[in-house]
Amino acid sequence: MKLIRIILSISILLNIQVRANDIEPLLKRLDAAIENQSPYTQAKDLRIDSLRSTLLIANSPRERWNAEMNLHGEMSSYNLDSALVHIKEAERIARELNDTSCLIDAMINRAFLYNTSGVMHKEAYDIFRALPRHRLDSALLFNYYCLGVQVYRNLAIHSFDNDLKAAYTAEKMAYRDSAIMLDPGNEVLLANRHIDRGNFHAALTALGPLTPDTLSTRDAAVKYNIMAQIYEQQGNREMWRKYLTLSAICDITNGVREYLSLQALAKMLYEDGDYNRAYRYIHHSIADATACNAKMRMLEMSESLPIIDSAYEDAQRSARRSLAITCIIIGLLVVILGISLIYARKRNIRLAEANAEQKILNERLCQSDTIKEEYIKRFMNLCLEYLAKMERYRNELNRVAARRDFDALFDTIKSTRYINKEVADFYDKFDEAFLSLFPNFVADFNKLLRPGEEISTRKGEGLNTELRIYALLRLGVSDSESVCRFLRCSASTVYNYRTKMRNRAINRDNFEAEILNL
Repeated sequence: MKLIRIILSISILLNIQVRANDIEPLLKRLDAAIENQSPYTQAKDLRIDSLRSTLLIANSPRERWNAEMNLHGEMSSYNLDSALVHIKEAERIARELNDTSCLIDAMINRAFLYNTSGVMHKEAYDIFRALPRHRLDSALLFNYYCLGVQVYRNLAIHSFDNDLKAAYTAEKMAYRDSAIMLDPGNEVLLANRHIDRGNFHAALTALGPLTPDTLSTRDAAVKYNIMAQIYEQQGNREMWRKYLTLSAICDITNGVREYLSLQALAKMLYEDGDYNRAYRYIHHSIADATACNAKMRMLEMSESLPIIDSAYEDAQRSARRSLAITCIIIGLLVVILGISLIYARKRNIRLAEANAEQKILNERLCQSDTIKEEYIKRFMNLCLEYLAKMERYRNELNRVAARRDFDALFDTIKSTRYINKEVADFYDKFDEAFLSLFPNFVADFNKLLRPGEEISTRKGEGLNTELRIYALLRLGVSDSESVCRFLRCSASTVYNYRTKMRNRAINRDNFEAEILNL
């Protein structure tokens, strides 16, 4: 049997270590239970209402006593004031019944209630000392011994006299041993005895098989709390936190308001730097203790509450400062980004304008190359034609000279007919070449003139003198001497043509500049 207990203890320890990393999910589970506490409280209220209904329909004092005891049991960890009312009523009914056993049972429970309040240790001690131990049956005697354990434990805890503390502790252990003799399988009493003796493995063995993680009763909350104490003694902080969390979950889900685990967990989380949870847990514990009127719990928490509140406020101020700094940094980044976007947009606009200008220049260069290519080809053809014409003209003169018809020879030499014909042919070829390069020149040119001032040309005809002046300008020939030589007219004639045309233009000042863009 001893070997089996050792093996079981080792198994429990190994299993616990495997689950040591499950703290955060458990804390989230506890957060959810606290956040959604209403269903658990409502379930508790329904149980209480059901017991009150039983009390209302009770037909005998014995049934009323049972109902009052049940109500006291349901209220003892939920509302101490109501629990006290019901236990006192149970005592009154027991006296009416003249039932010593029922009276003692009620008195023991009232003493437990005084101890739970945390501020009535003397009254609990007085009741305990007044109980007739030798007249109790085994069931009441077990409760009597458990009351003795609780009474002397509280006296020892609150005693600053070390001699008295030692005496009270000895009394507590003696009463616990007596209780264990009556109930040798009581896990809580056995575990506490092992803890006092420093035998933590044995304490875990006593509790382990009976406390799976799925257990969700009030007894489970007590056992988990004891396991948390064991790991606290061993210095295993992770497991200590885990079983405090499990105990707190059991308390919350069972509608319990008088507890230890949640406030102890709040202190631990404060020490670990989790100020948000510590703040929520300690305030929730105070709210439950206030609702339950558990004054001792409120006194215990009054020491840690200001510290946790201060740390929480510091953390909130730090978070607000960090948020403000972050907002400032984000604002600066937004401003910088905005400036960068504006700069980039302006640069893109400039690049687009430069690209557009470059495109226009490229088009003009391509156009210029096309013009050069076209005019070089036409110039070569024209030169070849003129050479051929000169050859024909020479042959004609030779024929006239061969006939020795000197009068006809002189008439031919003096005649302008040939020159005029060649000039006309030259202009026709120029017009043809120019309009092949700029087929919309005449229409675009007229768009620059005021309505009614347009230049009209007949279909199939080339350019007139006015249009040739601006055709030369479009080709880049702008100096008056070159224009005059090309058109075989005087400078004043060219000037007059240009002046008259500017006067007919929509935009007189930029008229000739606009010609270059046609």
